[in-house]
Amino acid sequence: MRLTFTEIGSSGKHIRDLGYRLVPFAEAPLVLPLWTSPAPTILGLPAKAGGELGKSWTYQQRDRLDAIAKEVGNEKGALIVQTQIGVVSREDTLRFLAKTAHAWAVAKFGLDAFDPFLADVILNKADDIERYVGDAPRYLYEGMPEIGDLMEGEGHMFRIVGGREHIGALSDCVFTLIQLYPMVNSPVHLVVVGKVKPGFDMDARMFERYGERTQ
Repeated sequence: MRLTFTEIGSSGKHIRDLGYRLVPFAEAPLVLPLWTSPAPTILGLPAKAGGELGKSWTYQQRDRLDAIAKEVGNEKGALIVQTQIGVVSREDTLRFLAKTAHAWAVAKFGLDAFDPFLADVILNKADDIERYVGDAPRYLYEGMPEIGDLMEGEGHMFRIVGGREHIGALSDCVFTLIQLYPMVNSPVHLVVVGKVKPGFDMDARMFERYGERTQ
């Protein structure tokens, strides 16, 4: 794992680059750059002014990072050393979530269960991805054992649940909740996959009958 370092002053101003260090994965700190977003706009929920597109979300194993940064500072004669952490692309992240949710829903319920919302988003033919993909308001999942907070060390890196649900004025739609690396309390993403077709019997109400956990 390649970690890049810079020296900064007490005010946070950049002073100089300190190069990089290659750390064996077995010894490397856990660094997870993800993305957090408002709820999908199709739900009509209010978003904070200026935060409509969301922002990067990063988990850092600070004790290990700080120990390595201290070693670099001692070697380079730098007092305050900062580790440069990468960020993920908003569009790539949301499109990945859209693809994952759509594929899971098709595998779970079948091609004939719903009219999909995400085809153009997945094929990069539409730029309104935030209409269907965002984060879930906490009140929707805080009582769900499959999506509730996990203690670090349980080892599940990916979880997804979903089903037919009604949220606000949006009825008879297929929703999915996706959480990556839940052991660090990462964002819980909500994806509106499609509209359940009339007459299709889908008895998987996600907030009444909880889905499965995957590793």
